[in-house]
Amino acid sequence: AERYAEAGPRLQLVDRDQKALEAFAKKLKGTYGCEVETYDADLSESTEIVELWKEISPLPDILVNNAGIFSPQNLTDIKDASFDKTINVNTRAVLYMCREFIERKGDRGGTIVNVASIEGVKAMTYNMAVYGASKAAVLAISRALVKDYANKNWKINTLVPGGIKTPGTTKMAMNAIKKLDFSVLLTGVKFSSRLPAKSMGEPDDVARAALWLGTPISDYMNGSEVVVDGGFLSV
Repeated sequence: AERYAEAGPRLQLVDRDQKALEAFAKKLKGTYGCEVETYDADLSESTEIVELWKEISPLPDILVNNAGIFSPQNLTDIKDASFDKTINVNTRAVLYMCREFIERKGDRGGTIVNVASIEGVKAMTYNMAVYGASKAAVLAISRALVKDYANKNWKINTLVPGGIKTPGTTKMAMNAIKKLDFSVLLTGVKFSSRLPAKSMGEPDDVARAALWLGTPISDYMNGSEVVVDGGFLSV
């Protein structure tokens, strides 16, 4: 959102935490002088996605599907509730957000950037079967939509981030230390030793790629899977 605000377009931001979202929108307006509208919606609920698109006006030109959750779980601990929560946010929300956007804009077209993960390409860490499946599905969704709509003025690409320093990954590491969960720590060591780059990526590394895919600079890219992982998948 900050990178798009810096570039100048009008922003329409969605989050389930309306209070935090409004505070962030105020920050963006003050820093970049851009127009920002906020929408309160829980994307894990399909009915809220439909209601959201009834409220959004005007229709955007660019959709960035970057909502996502992850919760490592051993195969024997997976239950319907945890499975549904991950799939609903990471997969169904992407599909339904694309559906509502494409249905409303039709042949006028637009740009979609879906965010997957290298976990959807190759198992990077342990106990991520559901998360990996949810992100692999995002890759499949993007390919299918390009097949169906690229000839109708739609540009749809997928970002594939690798290890990124986010509050979520930091929290997972801290919890592992507190619980003396050496499997998580060992995974981190193995990941770092294989990573060609000197360190994990920053959120801004992904944000700049998302901005590039949203602009006319990348207009002839369609159905591409842009990997932002410091070279992890290449070795």
